[in-house]
Amino acid sequence: MQYKKFLLLIIIACMFVLSALAEKKLNGKVKATVNIAAKKMQAHVNLLYTIENPADTTNSFRFYFDRANHINFIKTANLQSYYRDTITRSSSVVIKLNTAFKKNEKAVIEFDYDIPLDSLNYHKYGFVELGLDWLWFPVHTNMSDWKFTFDLAVQTDDAALELFSNGTVKKDKEGDFRVRSIYPDFDIDLFLLKNPAVFTGNNKHIKVVGSAGNAPLKDSVANLIKQYLDLYNQWYSGSFKQVTCIFRPVINDPNGFGYSRQGYFVLSEPSKLSAIRFYVAHELAHFWWINGESTENEWITESFAEYNALLMVKHFEGDSAYNKIIREKYERVEKIKKDGRNVPAVFNAGSKNKSNFSHIALYFKGALILHELNQQVGGATMMNLLQEAAKKKITTTSQFLDLLSKHAGVATVDHIKDRLQHF
Repeated sequence: MQYKKFLLLIIIACMFVLSALAEKKLNGKVKATVNIAAKKMQAHVNLLYTIENPADTTNSFRFYFDRANHINFIKTANLQSYYRDTITRSSSVVIKLNTAFKKNEKAVIEFDYDIPLDSLNYHKYGFVELGLDWLWFPVHTNMSDWKFTFDLAVQTDDAALELFSNGTVKKDKEGDFRVRSIYPDFDIDLFLLKNPAVFTGNNKHIKVVGSAGNAPLKDSVANLIKQYLDLYNQWYSGSFKQVTCIFRPVINDPNGFGYSRQGYFVLSEPSKLSAIRFYVAHELAHFWWINGESTENEWITESFAEYNALLMVKHFEGDSAYNKIIREKYERVEKIKKDGRNVPAVFNAGSKNKSNFSHIALYFKGALILHELNQQVGGATMMNLLQEAAKKKITTTSQFLDLLSKHAGVATVDHIKDRLQHF
């Protein structure tokens, strides 16, 4: 009995040590109150942004921050000044310090600001979306590497709005929401939907959230998510079970863009299951493929997710469906070339400008290059390559090419480098 108690104490101690080590990998936390006055089409945010374990000593902080957000004040110790930089690719706020912020110090920055909601579709469509493409709070520029925990108190003046997020959501008796991180990340999403319904299909861990209409379709989407997720988990040794899919109400482009976070993704509501299959496969792939830096290496995120969606089509719908999409992608690229339009290379070493964020480069050319690589090295080698790349969470093209050299040799690397730069 004494031995068992001693062993239990050792296990508990190890758990505390591992927990402490995991905490050290975090770069801080974000705590905020968010008041959403949906009827007035505005929101007010007071936010405490704690930065820990910085990589280097610095005299300033830079955060991506949407141009439309109105700053009331920014406070932090040793504050010299702050200003908006609207020249760079993404609008940002620069905070200058009187004294240097040293490595391993802690900084707490208070932001107070207002957000106009006039472009967020509340009046016409009944939802407020504070998510990926709306930098509704300051996002640290090391977003591909830095991870933060989030703790948000959210209030709204419309009782019909329910809140969903990539964090846990709890609602109190007064109707206010508390949102906390599930997975530490560089941001957190708040999606408020008017009079929503939740569909699970045959799966208690899958939630499809949207309008109450067309319940059979949304149950089918929940079952589709489970089917795709099981295969992705098998391929990449994953353990994802719980997934929340948010459907925006039908807007002008029902199959418009989506985005994904760990265990959570957003799409526009479809009219039929066939219209959403590929998008679901792409967004689920981002549970593994979301590491590429937002520069020249963006294709590591988007092209790999697109290619994995193609593999999902091939597995469940067959070669004919797969080859049809491949042909359409080649035809689209060729048409653009014939029209004389310039499409940037999928990868240009050293290039950081906006032209690399090309839809055709990332979703067409990049995916086609991976398709060609599969044809060149064979399906088994390609899957081994993908599995190792996912396991190592590669973020750069050089890391991918190193793995490719290991699996397929230098000649294949040279060929793919040429395609990445000159396709």
